[in-house]
Amino acid sequence: GRISLDGRQIFIGIPFAGKQVGIRCNASDAMRDIYYRHQRLGHVALRSVKKGTAINLYSKRILET
Repeated sequence: GRISLDGRQIFIGIPFAGKQVGIRCNASDAMRDIYYRHQRLGHVALRSVKKGTAINLYSKRILET
């Protein structure tokens, strides 16, 4: 249930482990929308997350790595 995006680990949920997800650039270069099939799971502001850290997509909480 994690993906790596530009040096950042993003937890997207155990049900998505092994599944293909889509990542789409938003209006801002630093913003990414994450999709599973046609459903938008959430978004990540890359500027607000340091490289080498992990976050939970749904709570934006920093995770232990």
